[in-house]
Amino acid sequence: GACDTKAGMAVAIALVRRMRARGTWLKSNLLIAATIGEETSSHGAQAFAAHMRQTGRVVAQLMVCEPTLCAPIVGHKGLVQIEIAIAGKPVHSSDPALGRNAALAMAALIIALQREHEALQAQPA
Repeated sequence: GACDTKAGMAVAIALVRRMRARGTWLKSNLLIAATIGEETSSHGAQAFAAHMRQTGRVVAQLMVCEPTLCAPIVGHKGLVQIEIAIAGKPVHSSDPALGRNAALAMAALIIALQREHEALQAQPA
């Protein structure tokens, strides 16, 4: 909890106050977002994105106050949801070579996705 979005928001607010006190302003607009559900469904980010589309609001810079390795990160988490259907070919057990095992094909796909996930996790942040 304490080092979650709340801590990042406190830092962002302190930064804006310090900039205001110094008379320093960004050359472009900055939107500071606080979203919820980032560990699960990202429904806060989805609602925020929908709001931005509906209002047509354009920002030059966006800060999402969520700790990642306790360092500033340029990028995004992202979310992809896909549905995959793999069809097999049933055959009589006396001649299995004529068939196609959908479960084994799906297992191979899952292993390939796991390898890609591990490769992405090994990249520096």
